[in-house]
Amino acid sequence: MEYPDIHIQVLDVDKAEHVEPRFLIETVLRLEDAKDWQERGLLWTQEPELYLSGGKVIVPRLKQHEERFVPLNATEGESSIKVQAQYSLAKALRIGQSGFHHLIQGKDVVTGEVVVTLSQSNVSWLRVPSSRVVKIEKEKNASPVIPSIVSELLASSMLLDVAPGSSILVFEPLTLCIHALSKRAETAGNRHQLCIHAGKTKLPQDINLLYDLSSDQSPASLSQRLARRIPAGCVIRHRDYLFQDITTQNKSAVGAEKAYQALVEAVARAKEMPPSDYGVSIIKGSDIVLLGNAALDIDTLINWESEQIIPSRIRSMETDPIFVSDKTYLLVGLAGDLGRSIACFMVERGARHVWTPSAFKSGGEEVTEREAPLSLTQDWAVKQVLQRHDAFRTAFVNDPADTGGPIQFIMESLRVAFETIQVADKAAADQGFTDLEGYHYDLDKGDTLKLVHYQWSPHPWITV
Repeated sequence: MEYPDIHIQVLDVDKAEHVEPRFLIETVLRLEDAKDWQERGLLWTQEPELYLSGGKVIVPRLKQHEERFVPLNATEGESSIKVQAQYSLAKALRIGQSGFHHLIQGKDVVTGEVVVTLSQSNVSWLRVPSSRVVKIEKEKNASPVIPSIVSELLASSMLLDVAPGSSILVFEPLTLCIHALSKRAETAGNRHQLCIHAGKTKLPQDINLLYDLSSDQSPASLSQRLARRIPAGCVIRHRDYLFQDITTQNKSAVGAEKAYQALVEAVARAKEMPPSDYGVSIIKGSDIVLLGNAALDIDTLINWESEQIIPSRIRSMETDPIFVSDKTYLLVGLAGDLGRSIACFMVERGARHVWTPSAFKSGGEEVTEREAPLSLTQDWAVKQVLQRHDAFRTAFVNDPADTGGPIQFIMESLRVAFETIQVADKAAADQGFTDLEGYHYDLDKGDTLKLVHYQWSPHPWITV
């Protein structure tokens, strides 16, 4: 019933004694009349199955199955919105115990509303669920609001697992988090003290946690000397505890919900703070390509609205060469017609040497028995294979370009090793051949793995 192209008619009846000859003949005639419906231009087709029940003809359909068809009856999933990024934090930020996320400020493409959201990737365009964005009341072209939100998220993460009454020392804190950290510490009952001249104040003896946010971690730096003066049981955390280059691949719905709730709380607290840019550095989106792997400050923002053109290169796959002629391409796991088609495409687009492992005989080769003396042994056959490999290796050392390059040398080594195993596995005297040139072992009466070389020539492609 699943193949409508098969010309068949099934007639089911509830009781065989109730089948009328007239109805049976009509069914057969309809089947015969519709066998050439495509050639005759008919706009209807024959139902593959009929059911006669109580004198009525019923066309069977799928029976409703509640468990099986729940996905079909389900309501539409959660809607998503497309966000055009305006600003984002260059580093991934720790959000409590939910891992590291990118904080992005952008606008809804449809409504134009300014929103902030958390993302797994730092991009200029993203699509996020509508329930995972927080709207911001902000005038157009105003300064970014991310610094104040980052300050609240940092303060929340730094004091998350700190018991009330604990002493925390923050060395070289970020300017943007000083106010939020002091306010949260005061609310939580932690001791806080702003020290500008460290040399004039003694360190407290009961420090429970040290945040070393200094960028200088050399042995002679002040942070290293400070670490040697703190109590033995004090926990030390550095910048990488709060900032990283990559995000946490967390697929837990609970973790995502906690991160979102932390963002909502941070946005609400940031509204109560006076507006300020906190002196953070802002780079253009186009500068990311120019900077490359250069180290960025942990509080650096990316301006995605810069009008600089991001350099890119677009090439047509239909006309321009895609591959280069001075490389050898190896297609792994592609055999048969698919491998040949891809190799042909690569050769036509600029490639000159393409190797693919294959499981078929190329060029119409036929594996035939060859005459040989009865004294032929396995050792002799293996020796012939290795000699041929030595000859190829010598040619590669003398002129690598003439042998097809390093990849071809590796593939030839694999092929020779494979043939050696094959020959050693079977008595060579039973095969009846005098040499291995062009011979491919027929393992278990089937084609075995071999290598096919597609090389450029005046013709579209040839197989060597």
